[in-house]
Formats: sequence, structure tokens, C-alpha cells
Amino acid sequence: MPDYPKRHHVVPQFYLRGFARSEQLTAVRLSDGRRFSTPVHKAASENHFYRLTPDHCAGPLALESAFSLVEGDAATILKRIIDGLWPLCFHDRQQLSFFIAAQLLRGPRYRDALEASGAIGTNGDGSAMTTTDMHAHQIATLAEDWMPQLMDRPWDLVRFTHRSLITSDSPVSSIPPLDYDAGRWAGAPFAVAKEVLYPVSRKLGLMMKDKNQISGMDRERRAHLGIFDQIRPGTVRLEQHFNRSTAETATKHLFHHPRDAGFVPPNVPEPPQVRS
Repeated sequence: MPDYPKRHHVVPQFYLRGFARSEQLTAVRLSDGRRFSTPVHKAASENHFYRLTPDHCAGPLALESAFSLVEGDAATILKRIIDGLWPLCFHDRQQLSFFIAAQLLRGPRYRDALEASGAIGTNGDGSAMTTTDMHAHQIATLAEDWMPQLMDRPWDLVRFTHRSLITSDSPVSSIPPLDYDAGRWAGAPFAVAKEVLYPVSRKLGLMMKDKNQISGMDRERRAHLGIFDQIRPGTVRLEQHFNRSTAETATKHLFHHPRDAGFVPPNVPEPPQVRS
């Protein structure tokens, strides 16, 4: 029987390194507030999370292999951003939009929502899909559909100097409008989002703003070319907005640089007091 790797990362390791020191992160377990140090290669991972059925047409690790290709492109683009490139060219914007859409879909938060919905998928032979196979199908189908909903927005790159960002096992935050109707817009998190937030690293945050803020007949074309994109200085308000949103969308763990404990929102459970 093949010896398949069992540790599957729900967030890429290259991404987590943007919040680490010497390959170490501080993790915050949401269930009890426990803080602990964890190496990047163990963080945001679950055993066999993406393993498909043994008889899957593309093999049981097809989803893991597909992620590696997408992550390779995204790692190059995010490094360019960190090194100072802004705005992005059309191709890089497209690739990064796909990566962020796939990141929202691939995580445990979406898997949990899929299971809670009771949705049932069917294979070509009429048999019922496993939850993992159905999750894989959703990722393959929806990431491409959701990508334009990110590309059409004006993007702000927020640079922090004295403040820092945290991240989580579900690092994409889709902020709904005040009149959000969950029943009407279920399954369309980017289409109606007031804004989409993505912490790029501990010192950079990507804010994809409401596309209704821009106007003109060719606004989509100009948005795709980065005409509306800008760089903003990080403020206390923006740091708190990013980090609060990250904490609210996390599934099991928050992660931060060992020096950034002070930027974890206060509503996250505190670690239990140790009696002397």
C-alpha cells in the first residue's frame, strides 16, 4: 500500500513564513486561548485533509498536487509585493485572485460549512461523493467563478511600520454589507462583500474594496489594470480592523510572529491562569 504523506496544510507554508521568526510561529488555540510555539511545517495542517478516495480518477493526492502549482505562482507574486512591486500587472492580479479565492474554499471553515449544509455530490457512476471529494469538486468549480469578483475591485496595499498583522487557518475575510441577506446570498461571499481582507505578511495587508466605489463604463478594465490601486500607511484603526476580522473568521487557530502577541484582539480567549 502506498505510503502517502499524511500532513496536509490548509494554509501554505511559504505564506506562514511571513509571520514567523526562524521557522517558528506563536499559535493561539481558539477553544481555550492556549498560546504555544509551533514550527511552520506543523502549523495550519490536518492529517489526510485533502486525501481523495483511492480510486479517484486523478489519484488520491490530486488536490494536494494541484495546490502546489497554484502556491508556487502565488509565492512568486507575494514576494514581488513584499519587495515593493505595486500595482500588479494583469496576469499577476489574475493569479493572486485565483489563489485567494482557492484559499477561502480550501480551508476547514468552508469544509465545515459544506458538511453543515447537508449537500450531497454524485460521482459519474451515480455513487455518493465523500465529503473530501465533494470539497475538491467545489474548489475546482468555484475558484475560477469567484476570481473575477476579486479582480473587479480597487485594491489597497496597507503597509504597517509600528503595528503588525496576525493570520489564521482561514486567513481570507469577506466582510458583508450591513444589509446582507444570508439566505439570498449564500455561497457568494465575494460577489456582495463590502470588502475582502487578506493579511499578506505581518507588515502588509491587502484590502479589496467595494467595486461600487469606482465608476465609468470601462471600470472593470481599468480595475484589472490596477488603475485604482494604491498604497496606504497602516494605522491603529486598520490594524485592529484586519486583526479583528482575521480572528472572527479563524476556525481553530490564530498565528502570529513571536513578538506580536499584543496585536491579538482582546476578545480572543485568554490562556487560563496558572496557580502558584
